[in-house]
Amino acid sequence: MAADIRIKPEVLSGIDLASLDALKTLKHDADQLRARRASLDAMKADFAEPVYRRVDADYAKQLDALERKAEPLRQQALAAYAGLRNAVKDSKTSTAPLEMIVANGDPSLEA
Repeated sequence: MAADIRIKPEVLSGIDLASLDALKTLKHDADQLRARRASLDAMKADFAEPVYRRVDADYAKQLDALERKAEPLRQQALAAYAGLRNAVKDSKTSTAPLEMIVANGDPSLEA
């Protein structure tokens, strides 16, 4: 029987998941820039070399900026994950005696 894990709502409300949403947005933006760079690379022959290098360097600079924005958000997401993991662990720990009673029966209830 799978354990029914119930975490108090006030514990969950204390875990900030906004960093995950922000990381998702940054990943989408980075994926778009990578696709543009790949497209640019495929059309490299159609541009003068200085133009290609300038546009490619601009895309690389934008990707670097996204990476710098993402790093502190990754740390926040890791902290949120640790908080959630601890909440689940605490929930399992607090229900362990009950699970043992359900699995083995309560000797004080035996006639």
